[in-house]
Amino acid sequence: MILESALWAIQPIGSDVRLMEPCVRPMVKTLSATSRESRRNGIRSTIIIFASLIPLLLVYLSGVAFGGSAYAASGFPHFLRSTPSQYSGCPGAKTRAARFGAIDFSQPADEPLMQEAKSHGVIAVLRYYDWNDDTPDANLSLNALSRRSQFNRKFLYPWRPGPQFHGKILTRDELAVLHEAGFKVGVVFQHFNSDRRTFRDSARARFDANQALDEARHLHQPLNTFIFFGVDFDASPSMYPYVRHYFTSVRQRLRIASFKLGVYGNGHVCKRLLQDGLVSACWLSQSVGFRDSVDYERSGAWVLKQCATRKPFSGSAIEFDPDVIRGKLPGLFW
Repeated sequence: MILESALWAIQPIGSDVRLMEPCVRPMVKTLSATSRESRRNGIRSTIIIFASLIPLLLVYLSGVAFGGSAYAASGFPHFLRSTPSQYSGCPGAKTRAARFGAIDFSQPADEPLMQEAKSHGVIAVLRYYDWNDDTPDANLSLNALSRRSQFNRKFLYPWRPGPQFHGKILTRDELAVLHEAGFKVGVVFQHFNSDRRTFRDSARARFDANQALDEARHLHQPLNTFIFFGVDFDASPSMYPYVRHYFTSVRQRLRIASFKLGVYGNGHVCKRLLQDGLVSACWLSQSVGFRDSVDYERSGAWVLKQCATRKPFSGSAIEFDPDVIRGKLPGLFW
């Protein structure tokens, strides 16, 4: 009877409190056997029971407050790779409630990711634009190139059509879900932008810009907001002329369409493109060993700083990168 009364009394805390029954029952049996007086005195028994339950309740409630998961107990998912190098100010290995601001990932957001990200102070999500899916090749592969065809004859290299992989591109449905969940959204265009041939191919810049603008219009991205373009490798001074030509062409297309241009890349690319007036913002890539990245991070000239990749939140299937936001640049998110 005492057991049922105790469980009934704490039932408003949550239906899962029944899971505590195996812990409560031995306590109640012990208390019930202490004396006939305590059994007769219901008030005294109830006080003793609740006093005994306080430690268990505190443990239970702390689990609820942090999502009740294994990751919630440690506060944040582990690094995808062991002991990575990171910039100062990035969330560490034991971060409980990192206020880094944003996360980026390459698959459609799932519910556990959004819930956990919210609980850790994330206010913005960065997702991708890419070549659209409306292409002849529905069987995407990891290969950037394919046979020569009507589609790729205009390029220096025989690029295969379609995005790098399915699910990479931000869709209207996902955008609506993210906005409904309270997140701001930012975008970066990448289509094999880790491949140096992207920048050596003079036809790619205009085509990429048009693809990004098609996506922006499809999603009703507000004018005068940013579209970042990636330089996702350790670009050297010898590669910079190709990168500069690419961004010169992209900037012309975006400026006509009233969008702002940003770059995702290493410190060397960020510094030089900003000096040349070709971009208005730098998103510094997570690779601290890339050219000039550490020095550029210390300069504070970036608006976004990417941190080491994390394993998925509990219940999610999506790896993600935390991103530190610096300042409040208009148009960065929408």
